[in-house]
Amino acid sequence: MDNSNKYITIDNDLEVKIESLCQSETYKDVLFGYPTEHRNKLLINSILRKAHQTNNPQSVYLIQPEQRLIDDDIEKYKSPLDIPKELPNIECHLRVTSDRVTNDKNQTDSTMLIIWFQDEFAFPIDPFVLEKIKTIPYRKLCFFKDDDI
Repeated sequence: MDNSNKYITIDNDLEVKIESLCQSETYKDVLFGYPTEHRNKLLINSILRKAHQTNNPQSVYLIQPEQRLIDDDIEKYKSPLDIPKELPNIECHLRVTSDRVTNDKNQTDSTMLIIWFQDEFAFPIDPFVLEKIKTIPYRKLCFFKDDDI
C-alpha cells in the first residue's frame, strides 16, 4: 500500500499523519453579490468561527489566502471596499495527528486542523501550501487529546 498521501511534513521536520481532508467550493454557501476583500474577510472569519466551535481554537491554523483582483479597472469603483477580489476556488480543511510530539506519557496523541484555499481540488496539495505547512509550529499549537475522554 502506498503511504505517500498519508503523511505530511510540518514544523520543519515532523512527519504527521493525515487523518482527514475535507474540501468544498469556496463560495458554495455565499449569497452576497460579487466577492470583495471585505466580504472575503467576513467569509474567512465565518469559516474560522465554525472551526473553533468544533475544535480547540488554539489548534486551528489558517494559511492566509491571496486575494486576486477580478477586474483590473479599479478606478470605476467608488470605494476600495467595492473592488472585486476573489479567493482561490477550493476551501480545504486538513486534520493531522501525531504521537511523536512529546515524551510525556500523559500527552500522547496530538492533533491540528489546517485550513487553506487553493485553485483545484487536492490531491495534490498546492506546492505553495505544502511549503507553508512545513513552517507551521505544530509542536507549539497542537492540541493534545485527553486519553480519559
